[in-house]
Amino acid sequence: MSYTWYLWHWPIVGMAAVINWDMGVVGRLVWSGVALVLAVLTHRFVETPWREGTGIKRSPQVVTAVAFGASIVAALLAHGAMVMAERRAASPGSASVRDGA
Repeated sequence: MSYTWYLWHWPIVGMAAVINWDMGVVGRLVWSGVALVLAVLTHRFVETPWREGTGIKRSPQVVTAVAFGASIVAALLAHGAMVMAERRAASPGSASVRDGA
């Protein structure tokens, strides 16, 4: 379970930090909790069934299509976060951070 949590934790907390870099400790704990919930769900409904051989029996083409779709969604989310971070960095309120003041 800890590895599953680790795999969810870094992208979620990292993405949240890009979107809102002043979220503080409480914000990081909340997002870590969200990652834990996703890890439990992933472990229960994806990892365990596949490990025990009770996972959905699909053709390799279906599995490839689903994996490709999930990769596209992840890339779009990462791109959206990057665009939001660039807009925030370009805003007048972040000039002191950009200029090193």
